[in-house]
Amino acid sequence: MPDETSSVIPFMDTFYSLSSNDHQERNVAGSSLIHHLFLSTGADFKINDKLDKEKYQGRFDAIIKDGCYALTRLLNGLCSGRASARQGYASCLSSFLKLSFQMGPPDDLYPGGSCWMDHFMQHMNKSKDQNTTPLEFVRKQLLNLTSPETKGHTKLEKKGSEDRDYIFGKLFGILAVARSGILGTGSPDDSFENVKGYTSDLLSLYHHKKWMQEPAVHALKELFTLVSSDCGLETVSKLLEDNQYSSFFAQQCSWTASKVALYIHLQAIFLYRENAEDLKGTLPDILKTPLLTVSSLQTGSSNCDMNSILKDTAVIVHPRCHVVWESIWFYLCGKSDTIKRNEQMVLKSKIALGQDAPADIVKALVNDLIVKGLLGESDSNHNITHERRSLAMTLISRLCEVQLPPDFLEQVILHPTIVEKLFLQTLKTRTKPGEKSHTLKPLASKILQRIVRSLDFEDNNIERRLAIARSLIHAHPSFDEVTQTQTISSLLCLDSVHQSNESSTSSASFYHKLWEQYLDFIKEELFTKCINNDDELEIMKYVNLIFNFTKHVSHVGSHEHRQYFFRRVTLILIIGAFFNFDFVSESSKSEKDTESRSIWSIVKSIQKDMKRSNSPIPHRIRVIMSSKFFFTVI
Repeated sequence: MPDETSSVIPFMDTFYSLSSNDHQERNVAGSSLIHHLFLSTGADFKINDKLDKEKYQGRFDAIIKDGCYALTRLLNGLCSGRASARQGYASCLSSFLKLSFQMGPPDDLYPGGSCWMDHFMQHMNKSKDQNTTPLEFVRKQLLNLTSPETKGHTKLEKKGSEDRDYIFGKLFGILAVARSGILGTGSPDDSFENVKGYTSDLLSLYHHKKWMQEPAVHALKELFTLVSSDCGLETVSKLLEDNQYSSFFAQQCSWTASKVALYIHLQAIFLYRENAEDLKGTLPDILKTPLLTVSSLQTGSSNCDMNSILKDTAVIVHPRCHVVWESIWFYLCGKSDTIKRNEQMVLKSKIALGQDAPADIVKALVNDLIVKGLLGESDSNHNITHERRSLAMTLISRLCEVQLPPDFLEQVILHPTIVEKLFLQTLKTRTKPGEKSHTLKPLASKILQRIVRSLDFEDNNIERRLAIARSLIHAHPSFDEVTQTQTISSLLCLDSVHQSNESSTSSASFYHKLWEQYLDFIKEELFTKCINNDDELEIMKYVNLIFNFTKHVSHVGSHEHRQYFFRRVTLILIIGAFFNFDFVSESSKSEKDTESRSIWSIVKSIQKDMKRSNSPIPHRIRVIMSSKFFFTVI
């Protein structure tokens, strides 16, 4: 409803503005139309005398005529290919239907308590259709006005563009009806018959053209979800008993990504409904076959090769993803009850269908589909197409946003192979003259930023931040420098963006825990690689990480943080550069102060590992660490 400060568009002008590409203009036009028809008279409207009745009778008769005109115009507008007409008209139609079924004219003028749609129907209906219910009337009007044959076009006369406009008009119209919530307003039998009719219409659209399969399934998913909420799961079960669904899901060899999307979505609706005692018992017989399993995701599986089906969805160009992936996340994940952010998802602990745990299914998705199928780990000469790489990035980004255990996130989702092929190969600096940047470089940068933004400043996200940072560092210690991004710095809150938050007590505590655990990780990696006689160039990169960490903290950290981490870093560099571990006595007593205890605890742990491996710290590394120490002190 428009407020006093917003501009109200005249009734006849609203239809033109509904097709505008500006969503705000469409919103104003839609609210103006709704206000003119339904909200211009208050709910407490009363007629006091005969003169008032004669005065307002003509007004409400005019509203009925305007409502009939608006309904016809909105349904016709669904078939328009002009600008954003379909979006604007469908959105307005949904609000129009909702209020026309909920509200009605005053009883003093029109006794009986009928809704506005009853009056629209009586004004528009022919004498032979007097027994039609409002729900049936809306469906008949929708089908008539979105079918070219009813407007004088024969099947042979239609052009391709006209056919497409009518098909999408019908699709948008059905979704508008479903979103309006009117399907649950009639009697149970009336509601069921109309829902059954709309699902049949969408199945016909699915079989109309190949390019309509995914949009039709998307509409079917939303329709079934809304029906389960408005009419109950019993209505959905009754719908699925129809033979058209038995034939739709019958042939195992004809599975497509769109069919899989609808099948898995329907399973999820039944399996994850609230307060269900026997989850598997609520499933209709047609849905009792688990499709998303570990075996079906493994390459070469004979029964419903999900690997091939899902791999082929890479043809969908980013940023859009095939609708099957929404069904998969809905099937595997649920909303968290403990996390503040509404969009945060958690992996289900179990699925009451099949034997595979959700974590095992996700692992198979990553290893068999992403790594082997999309990135081609098994074939070193595998040519990774841009489409497959972009799909892999999108899936990894989505999985990083799910609340997975940090170890699982580090070892499975962001395995070094995945980081190398998705981000390092895409974002690495081109050194050859005239060599162009990778086509997907902007996308890879955006995906990394999206992963960082998915993490808030709760203590339970410290381990997740460190897990992602460890994965990137294991792939390449100089990840930020090679990719020319600030991903690791952002994960560790070491960039300038977080400088303003550092002063608060809660943020300071969060940063201290995060930075201390990160420094412990780098220290352990550094000395472990020294003891294992790893490549010296690789070890130097970890020394540089420690030195760069000090520089970052000096820029964004508080005074207390700068002092604390300066002492810790200089301590690590002193031990690595100047201590002779061969002459450290096993019986040496630690000093009483904290710093001495820290020194001896580090020295003892390193000495024990060095004796076991019989490998001293290389001289060249000691030289580098000593130079970094003096740079730090200066």
